[in-house]
Amino acid sequence: YSTTDDAAEVIAQAKPTTAMVEPVTPESPVTMPEQPEVISSEKTSLENHKEAVDEAEDRRFLAETIAIFIEESEEHLASIDTFLSIEQHTADHYNRLIRALHTLRGSSAMAHVDDVFHASSKVEQLFKILLKDDTQHSTNENALLIHYTEFVRDYLHTLVQENSSEQQKVI
Repeated sequence: YSTTDDAAEVIAQAKPTTAMVEPVTPESPVTMPEQPEVISSEKTSLENHKEAVDEAEDRRFLAETIAIFIEESEEHLASIDTFLSIEQHTADHYNRLIRALHTLRGSSAMAHVDDVFHASSKVEQLFKILLKDDTQHSTNENALLIHYTEFVRDYLHTLVQENSSEQQKVI
């Protein structure tokens, strides 16, 4: 047998023949074969509407998350500014700085602000090492912190503009 012959045999076996059909008698109920479900345009429209609503809710949720991130970030940047204004740092000052950096890192991850997340991770790690090694930071670390806060503030400014235009789309 060839593959074509095998396929033809399968098709022939699957086709109902008159010998396979039971005769209808007055005692046997007549049943109609089940019709395949037809997807109506109404159902498709409903599914499309649900998807559009879900997308709008996702955008609204992300816009709210970003708005909260922006608001809270300003508080943490103020903590970093306070650290920068102090000449002699204690372990408590370092802990407050690391807490601010850590919170910025975590909240940026939640808001999907990857650039701030990566920068915060690196700066946090540096100051954890300085604290662990009980090393006084130098003007280089101060310059890094200043550069970091400027970067985050610039990024927040851009996010504010993008987020407000995104919220206009949602409304």
